[in-house]
Amino acid sequence: MGHGRAYTMASEVASDPSGRSRPKGLWGLLGCLAVLSFLALPGNGVAQEAPGPSAEDLYITFLGCAGCHGMSGEGGVGPELRDTELSLEEFIKFIREPMGAMPPFGENLAPDSELETIYDWLREET
Repeated sequence: MGHGRAYTMASEVASDPSGRSRPKGLWGLLGCLAVLSFLALPGNGVAQEAPGPSAEDLYITFLGCAGCHGMSGEGGVGPELRDTELSLEEFIKFIREPMGAMPPFGENLAPDSELETIYDWLREET
């Protein structure tokens, strides 16, 4: 067995500085893959994607709807939203192209998925 080889056989074992044996080659690779697979499982120390903001947070904080439409859509300076007869599609269109003093909210500020979340929340509030 020469010292110039660029590969090792799966059956070879090396010692680390503590004197313990550790597998090299294929067995070492398989062991690393097993550990990485375990760490990728939910709840094993790998960061999980955080859930998005709640409908109430979107409505009150992020888009500021509560300032004109009330904390839960009951109305105020702006019309009541809780009992809207608009379909989801009409609701989104109105948010994008409002009438009166309401500013428009483009897709970049309020994605359709967030508006749908707010729409569903407003309908649950009734």
